[in-house]
Amino acid sequence: MRKKICGKFSDHPKSNNMSYGKHFTFATSFALQFVVVGFVLMVHAVFPFWFKDDASQFVERANAVLNKH
Repeated sequence: MRKKICGKFSDHPKSNNMSYGKHFTFATSFALQFVVVGFVLMVHAVFPFWFKDDASQFVERANAVLNKH
């Protein structure tokens, strides 16, 4: 039973050649970046002349990084 539960935490990271800790750090870092981009988009909504391309550039970079894993 313990092995089955532990597998739930390690299968996905292993399939991406990462340890649980490395995957946790990677995913948390991405999550924080998305929060920042969300804030940038809210500012852009009010001031459309600010941050015109920042969100789309982030999405392109994020897509490239995620497609490697």
